[in-house]
Amino acid sequence: MTDAEATGSRRERCALAAAFLLSETTQDAAVAASALVALQLFGGYEESLFIVIVMTMLLIGIQLSHVVGRRGWTLVLGGAAVCGAAGLAMLGAALSSNFGPRNAGMLAIAGSVLLGAHRAAHMLYRFAALEIGGVACMGEVFAAATLGGLLGPQLLIDLGLQKGLVWAAVAQLVAVIPIMLATRGRDAATAADRATAEDSGRSITAALRKLRDAARGDALLRLALICGVTSWAIMLLVTVPAAAIAVASFKMTTCAAIRALQVHDFLMNAPGPATAAVVERSGPRAAIALGLLIYVVVVGGLWACGSDDALYPVVTAGGRGERLVQQAFFGLVVVLALGWNFMWLASTSALDAAARAGGATSCGEIAQIRTANEFCIYSASVAFLLVSMVTRDRYKDVVLISAPFLVAVAVATGQAKSQAYGVVETELP
Repeated sequence: MTDAEATGSRRERCALAAAFLLSETTQDAAVAASALVALQLFGGYEESLFIVIVMTMLLIGIQLSHVVGRRGWTLVLGGAAVCGAAGLAMLGAALSSNFGPRNAGMLAIAGSVLLGAHRAAHMLYRFAALEIGGVACMGEVFAAATLGGLLGPQLLIDLGLQKGLVWAAVAQLVAVIPIMLATRGRDAATAADRATAEDSGRSITAALRKLRDAARGDALLRLALICGVTSWAIMLLVTVPAAAIAVASFKMTTCAAIRALQVHDFLMNAPGPATAAVVERSGPRAAIALGLLIYVVVVGGLWACGSDDALYPVVTAGGRGERLVQQAFFGLVVVLALGWNFMWLASTSALDAAARAGGATSCGEIAQIRTANEFCIYSASVAFLLVSMVTRDRYKDVVLISAPFLVAVAVATGQAKSQAYGVVETELP
């Protein structure tokens, strides 16, 4: 079945969009809160809790595609919803005065582990959308999630950090209902294939080796891999400590710092249908090139805002221009989301299409490609966050950390063919 034919039922598509919306609420509340909770509990190390989240993603996420291949989407996404709700509740509880510093810290770390399990499954929603309705469905699902990007941080703004986390947990529990409505039909359709799936591809070493061999002969697959890793790693490098840095270094209010992430989260998803249309019409290369241009501009702008050798000390001398730097920082964090949207949706479409064009048709074979891809993304994200913790000026050194990856994306974009790659095989035999 081609992408044009794989539309899924309207109920399934709407239910998947609702589930992703609520999952996005959880994710964005966790991103906005993790640095602030770490700052309050540990007096610094703003990335620490989010590193726990990403490390858990790395350990769990590399097997989730195989679990989907054997057990189906309902189990994975429904279980992740429960984990996300529990993780948010534990983060909120860690801020209670009823716990001492040590117990609060352990509670926050345990909650971050559960949020990592949720986020690993959250990353797979894009593949669920591709299987249910193709590239167009993926764009619709991401667009629907814009409300979640607004709702998660807004709960923290209106209710405060602790109560906002608790109510975000309640919203995540509700997601179990639309998950069941969206995925039961797909799971039933692939039950026979899943029953005969083999476990031989569960080794991450074997999955990475297969992905390496496939990428050698497919320039577009190489572009999808490099672009996916770069889009996520740099985005996390910038946004995870953003709220704490905005408050501590740029003298922004906590509300303004969270608002910047809120608008950023909105724009991560809002252009989804437009991006999907570009990918279907012109192929992913054009969308990736546009996203790369935005990333280059944002990285340079953040260096200018945060560097001791650049714009910030000049315009803020004697208290002048501080507002200008705050507005520039706000704008750069927001615009980064557009670049991420273009690069992430395009690379996802290219990865899935290239895998199927290369002969991967069964659940097990597709899971192997996805597993290796997720491993690369999570590993790079952890490495970027660990490096950022030891840098003297996070937004000065962002250029040094990001430049090689941006150059790699540019080279891969030049090597990839320009024909459309938007037609995705979405029905398994």
